Amino acid sequence: MKKKTPSAPTPSAQLGRDQHGLLELTVEALGACATIYLHGAHVTSWKPSAAAPDVLWMSETTSFDGITPLRGGIPVCFPWFGTPSEDTFAPQHGFARQSAWDYLGSNLSSESVTAVFQLASRADDRSSHWPHSFTATYSVTVGRELQLSLKVTNTGLQAFSFEEMLHTYFAIRDLRAVSFHGLEGAPFISAAPADLRRSGPTIVGDEISRVYQGLTDPVTISDAGRNTRITSNGLSSVLWNPGARIAREFDDFQDDGWKKMVCFESGNIRESTQTLGPGASHVLNVTISVDR
Repeated sequence: MKKKTPSAPTPSAQLGRDQHGLLELTVEALGACATIYLHGAHVTSWKPSAAAPDVLWMSETTSFDGITPLRGGIPVCFPWFGTPSEDTFAPQHGFARQSAWDYLGSNLSSESVTAVFQLASRADDRSSHWPHSFTATYSVTVGRELQLSLKVTNTGLQAFSFEEMLHTYFAIRDLRAVSFHGLEGAPFISAAPADLRRSGPTIVGDEISRVYQGLTDPVTISDAGRNTRITSNGLSSVLWNPGARIAREFDDFQDDGWKKMVCFESGNIRESTQTLGPGASHVLNVTISVDR
């Protein structure tokens, strides 16, 4: 008698609190699962199937205090990347990743769950660094692929410019054995003196910090037999790993954690900074998929 194939769990989205008391959304769809915190609308975990290892890396020493940005997963960097030169007291990578986002609900289908979060301007805590009226709506679709969509709308009467980046930390087995495909020959600006420059597949060694502009083709991370594909309509990409020296300077980064992660970030920064007139919107889309 033929055995029945176990059915995938019914798609679901459950809002609850973690062991630290923070609100988190647990999502299951077609065997895939993800965890998203309302603090920063931060995706901390995504597995394309129940048996698969996590595609995202989280630091073992990150702080879950509800104030500090989480280290790892997918931080939402908005409305600037880095620290603005004109305001050195502004939070690094913007205030979105350390703000409490509103959970607007989830749309469930047979193959995926789309959770929607929103951050809107508030005069009491935004005006000191970025005095603009906006809404940022973040849709996270969980399934065999992870689809991310960040929509920024100008709700004010004056135009404004902003940067955005989905700062994805990918889990890998060994940094020195990982390679990137889709970056061959692409020009970049490097901020890391020890950055490796090679022909063929980009192989990451120690400290690396590259900014690419104008990439249009998907990029694939090859690591111990797992190929992770990143597709985005963003015009900027960042390849980053702190290396041993800088990792030791971070309180929320275990000393050897840099060996098990690499960031490949998608969005719009520097030359691709976005400008929106009153009532206008811009959407950044990123899709992550895994092929073994």
